[in-house]
Amino acid sequence: MKNPFSATLAALLLGALPAPALALPAPAPAGEVDPMSPAFWKPTLDEGLAEAKRTGKRVFLAMMDEPCGQCDRMEALVLPAKSFETFVKDKVPVRVRYSSEEGKRLAERFQVPGAPAWLILTTDLLVCGFQGGANSQDGWFRTFLETEKSWAAYQKKLADEKKDPGNLELVFDVAKETFGRQGGALSEPRFRRVVADPRATPGMREEATAYLANLALEARRIDEAEKLLLSLQRSTQDKLLLEKVELSLVDVEIARGRRDAALNKLRDFKRQHPYSINLEQVDALIEALGGTPSAGTRK
Repeated sequence: MKNPFSATLAALLLGALPAPALALPAPAPAGEVDPMSPAFWKPTLDEGLAEAKRTGKRVFLAMMDEPCGQCDRMEALVLPAKSFETFVKDKVPVRVRYSSEEGKRLAERFQVPGAPAWLILTTDLLVCGFQGGANSQDGWFRTFLETEKSWAAYQKKLADEKKDPGNLELVFDVAKETFGRQGGALSEPRFRRVVADPRATPGMREEATAYLANLALEARRIDEAEKLLLSLQRSTQDKLLLEKVELSLVDVEIARGRRDAALNKLRDFKRQHPYSINLEQVDALIEALGGTPSAGTRK
């Protein structure tokens, strides 16, 4: 599930070089449905989403690359299997090159670290299932069987929430899972409701506020994010949450283009939290911003 305080400078630390066009086997004969054929796959997510909206299906997104030995191996294992045809029957298959411009954009959007990777998406881009990297054929299908079970359980939560909208704990639970499934816009009204509800415990209210601050940062509502974070900094007694808040305030300075202010906050963090589990992350951020980490960082 997605952490409400995601890594700040992933975009600065990652990069990709242009790759050659992704090679696929020759098209199958007319009328034959063959997952090894380019004709089986939509070439862009937009095309897949349009087809999914028209048919009421979800999208099965494969992120491959070339050269990529594990991509070739996994496709040779999975695509010819009869179980694969059954698995994608209620989905629109889309195949995107990971190192393409679209692939890089989707990798950032869905936090995909590399190819091969596969996602099941709704038409509003909720993540129903994900797996990445090498696996056995049996392991690949078992992983997606489990994600489909998890998706069914989430759908039941949504139905229960609709039946009992006054159940604040359920609303909060749905909000967090929706956020974790990359559904920020769908989770935000739920988090706001938790913060405003007098029945919410202090812990629930603080956690919901942290999620709202993250959503505001992602949406570039910087002043709103800062206001929420400063309120948490003043009120929380949770030391781990306080550290996350202080690091997110670094994000605020970065978003405003204030490199020196961000570096000062990172150095203050190291002085105030000399035994923090986040020190390696802090040093990496200092280096990414062009600063020099001080000696003695705990490893």
